Amino acid sequence: VLASTMSGRLSSTFAVMVLTASVMVLHNPLILRWDVGFQLSFAALAGLVFIEPILRSALPERRGVLGVLKSIALATTSAQIAVLPLLLYQFGALPVYSLIVNVIVLPLVPLAMALASATAVAGLLWPLAGMVAGQLAHLVLGFQLWTIEWFAKLPYASLEAPLSAYQAALVYVALLAWVGISYYGSRQTVSTDILSSFHA
Repeated sequence: VLASTMSGRLSSTFAVMVLTASVMVLHNPLILRWDVGFQLSFAALAGLVFIEPILRSALPERRGVLGVLKSIALATTSAQIAVLPLLLYQFGALPVYSLIVNVIVLPLVPLAMALASATAVAGLLWPLAGMVAGQLAHLVLGFQLWTIEWFAKLPYASLEAPLSAYQAALVYVALLAWVGISYYGSRQTVSTDILSSFHA
């Protein structure tokens, strides 16, 4: 993405995603079948790339705090839709409160990553500064873990809903059809608007 930006070319998130997945699979083809983390990561990314724009276009624009909350909720929902069939196939359980938890935890992820990076850099330059940054990172990560554990203890935090591989595949086929129809419809709408403007 950086190379395409520096060379003045357009970058495609889908192309980068496919390239990254291809390189990882070439390095170790077994991850396609046995690495659940790989499967969930790319399913979530696909949800952000393809499903999030569809949901965003269906909702009114928001600004300020509402706009931030909307973006977080859309990102979380899109990723959740994409990974849910895989979660039900691999683990057979539906995380009931996952959307609420992600809305709370997700905004803190960049802060936690920044503080963790600051801990590493500051620790090399001045150990005391590294300790301070590390404690701040510990507080943020501790709050995230506490939130996850608290919701996990609530009644009905997880419901059994196993899917077979065949059923999960059917759900993904339906999702692909929905995404394809949605994008085709949006392109048709854009084309109609362009033609209308020419006629006008």
